[in-house]
Amino acid sequence: PNPPKHSYSRTPLKALDSLRKLWRIVEEDLYLIDLPLMVAYSINDHAVDPENSTTIIDNVFSVDIREVIFEKSFHNVPLDYDAEQLNIKSKLFIEDVLAGALKRGTDFNERDLVDAEFDSIVSGLSLDQSSPTTYLDQLDQIETSEKFTAPNPKAIDLDNTQRIFIALLGASFLYFIAYLFLDFKIYGPWPAVLGFLSSVAVIIWRTARAEDDFDDGATL
Repeated sequence: PNPPKHSYSRTPLKALDSLRKLWRIVEEDLYLIDLPLMVAYSINDHAVDPENSTTIIDNVFSVDIREVIFEKSFHNVPLDYDAEQLNIKSKLFIEDVLAGALKRGTDFNERDLVDAEFDSIVSGLSLDQSSPTTYLDQLDQIETSEKFTAPNPKAIDLDNTQRIFIALLGASFLYFIAYLFLDFKIYGPWPAVLGFLSSVAVIIWRTARAEDDFDDGATL
């Protein structure tokens, strides 16, 4: 409880981007793991989604998987309320491994694992030997497919209603200037305020494009 908080002074975005590219490759090769595993995590982890632990458990070929869930801690379990429980569970797991109580997966022998890894690599290669693909090619393809494409909206054609309310917007502005600097206080500032609000509302409403999806947010 109340552990000292340490963080990086700077976030290396380039390293984060390279890590993101490797996620897919790592997830594809999880099946190669057949050793006994202890997967310990907190369901209240606000830094790493607990679903990542589920992904590991569901995709490895380990036979003996010990899942340990903590409910009283956040991301740094060794420095939080469940620290002692983590030490106990880890000690028991290590003792069971050393005692031979936990075994490697028996579904695949060493030869099968090598063949499976080879098939995984070959499946990503092109049958055209003149242009074989590699993991580096896959990374380039991922980067290209996920590249941000800037929107290019069409120019807006103003209709008569929009032109009228744009003129009203200008008139409201002129009225407000006259109200501030001239002896022109017939109705007070309210005509300018009402004219401004109604003009902006109508212009926004009439400017909305047919392809705009208002379920995902507002468009100004």
